[in-house]
Amino acid sequence: MFAITGITGNVGGELARTLLAARRPVRAVVRDARKGVEWAEYGCELAVADIQDVAALTAAFEGAEGVFVMVPSSFDPMPGFPEARKTAANLRAALEKARPARVVYLSTI
Repeated sequence: MFAITGITGNVGGELARTLLAARRPVRAVVRDARKGVEWAEYGCELAVADIQDVAALTAAFEGAEGVFVMVPSSFDPMPGFPEARKTAANLRAALEKARPARVVYLSTI
């Protein structure tokens, strides 16, 4: 199974469609369950997790063969990117606990 964050966007959505077409199981990781309804209809398992919630991210990533992380954009970052660093630390903590075999981490920075 592959857990995908950012699935409601262009990159994450295309990845999900490609995996589903190859008959690979996908877990849609969304912040709002309502945004995952369409993906559930396509056959994805849903996981609700905010990028700032390590416990929820860990649960969303557990059991995944691979995890795709699309980091939310910050269009007005503070010097030194403290928001991005906090997000990266949260994701690292969740990934270290869940231990997927593969991770792709895509950022706009």
